Amino acid sequence: MKNQIIFIHGWETFSNQRDYYDFLADYDYNPYKQKEKWHINLNKLEDFEVFRPDMPWKWNCDYIAWKIWFEKVIPYINKEKLILIGHSLWVIFLTKYLSENWCSKKINQLHLVSWVFNDKWQGQTLWNFNFDNTETISGIQDIAEKIFIYHSRDDFVVPYEHAEKYLEYLPSARLMSFEDRGHFLQAEFPELIENIKNNI
Repeated sequence: MKNQIIFIHGWETFSNQRDYYDFLADYDYNPYKQKEKWHINLNKLEDFEVFRPDMPWKWNCDYIAWKIWFEKVIPYINKEKLILIGHSLWVIFLTKYLSENWCSKKINQLHLVSWVFNDKWQGQTLWNFNFDNTETISGIQDIAEKIFIYHSRDDFVVPYEHAEKYLEYLPSARLMSFEDRGHFLQAEFPELIENIKNNI
């Protein structure tokens, strides 16, 4: 059996339908523009089985729907080492889920990219993804052997201060700071790939 990686990208969430419709109306659609994403390279890692479940309602995310769908992956988790990777909204889903529902399986590595601490930024809302992370988040250190937090100081979606805030509650985590990665939408993410390979 192979070591396993579970990855899901974050998307958008709205507290009401009007905001959702406004987002769709303002969205810059271009059928000719294709972006290469760094998480595609996870499939190139040898000796790893990669799960990238296509979560429901990506454009108007719902925590309960994501929880139901994510739990369909759990029966396929084997006895080898498990690596969880979250980016943006997926991270807040993942940390909420781990804080409230996780099974007894030990996580070898937890990689958290552009992590939202709460819904008090840029007028955004986390709707039913929000939870009192200050009460429960530190318990994640008990189920994850190694925790990596990645954040760029020029992130245009989530301010860098969110990463520093999480580090207060997860002192065992390693914070990797960058100056020019924005919201980590680039085609390559060599530091994350190296951390996976060097810490297995």
